[in-house]
Amino acid sequence: MTDSQAKDIRRGEHARRILDDEMVQQALVAVKDAIRDQMFDLPMAAAKEREMLAYMDKARQQFEGWFAAALQGERIARVEIEAERQAQSQLARIKERVRSWAA
Repeated sequence: MTDSQAKDIRRGEHARRILDDEMVQQALVAVKDAIRDQMFDLPMAAAKEREMLAYMDKARQQFEGWFAAALQGERIARVEIEAERQAQSQLARIKERVRSWAA
């Protein structure tokens, strides 16, 4: 495991702990609902306010996306580690076969 893979795994595990927290989930839903409710409550002429709420929602999505990226990084690191483990195992088997043929 490389330092980068270890870091990605730690970050992913941390992101999972945060996202699995019930209070965090409730807060994310509350923010999403509040933005949506305020957007629907605005009069049609309130384009500037609607635009600001759209920016707020975009920031919320980016916040959640950051955690999703950390989780994806962890998954990729684990797949890379497993692929390397399998490659090393296969290489060991091939070397053993070559040794047995040479004997």
